[in-house]
Amino acid sequence: MDSQATRLIELFNLKKRNSATNSAKIVSIISGKGGTGKSFFSLNFAFQLAKRKKKILLIDFDYNFANLHLFLNKTVTSPLSDFFKDKKTLNEMIEEYTENLDIIFGDSGFDNNVQINEEKIERTFFNLEKLADDYDFIILDSAAGGSELTLRQISFSDYNIIITLPEPTSIMDAYVMLKYCAKNELKPINTVIVNKTDSKEEGKTAFNNLNSAVTHFLSIEVKLLGSISNSDIVTKSIKSQELLSKTAPESQVITEISEIAERFIKFGQLANNNQRLISNLS
Repeated sequence: MDSQATRLIELFNLKKRNSATNSAKIVSIISGKGGTGKSFFSLNFAFQLAKRKKKILLIDFDYNFANLHLFLNKTVTSPLSDFFKDKKTLNEMIEEYTENLDIIFGDSGFDNNVQINEEKIERTFFNLEKLADDYDFIILDSAAGGSELTLRQISFSDYNIIITLPEPTSIMDAYVMLKYCAKNELKPINTVIVNKTDSKEEGKTAFNNLNSAVTHFLSIEVKLLGSISNSDIVTKSIKSQELLSKTAPESQVITEISEIAERFIKFGQLANNNQRLISNLS
């Protein structure tokens, strides 16, 4: 990263540390490749947090391949690209989905006259800070892979949730994402979800393999948030463009995502308490 961009990130993080404790935490949901179920998880995870009285802003942050609107059969009138084109503010794009869940949608393949660069990413996060006091969490459904723009996004995040599959190739992709974080000295709290598992044991084994490599080679900490079962009900909900949390709230998949939401809230509370303790001691 160049020195000017690094300084912007340092100033941003300093401002966040000095801000009120109720300022929103930024959560980047990422994956090493496409097809991991990242967007399906992002939407249902955000819904489950909102059910628990957390005020959530979910943003489709995949600039050219946005799809959250497709999951909900939604026609988008104010996509995120309007912000990049300086047509609208972020606040003007917010759509209320439920009482505690707001969404900023994207659009797929918007015109190539808009180049998403590091400056635009940084400007996005400085504008998100203006919304931070209105939310508990700002969740970013990110583009797959480890592009420079995704790395810049992660620089501003408080939490990474890395979605992986139990297959060795997907575990390696997740490792590469964490390696990018370590190499560029990005310091969000890293957590992992193993999706499309045949059993909890398979999920734990996959995470343990990833964690062993991360601990040995990267010397960074990563935590398991949970695993999600492989189920045809997910495919059916995507095809019908209906939110599974609404249509099948008692299903195994949604029960698992619900448990992940509970675990994430508790984990976030612990992290906040530790941060306040360190701040008081320094």
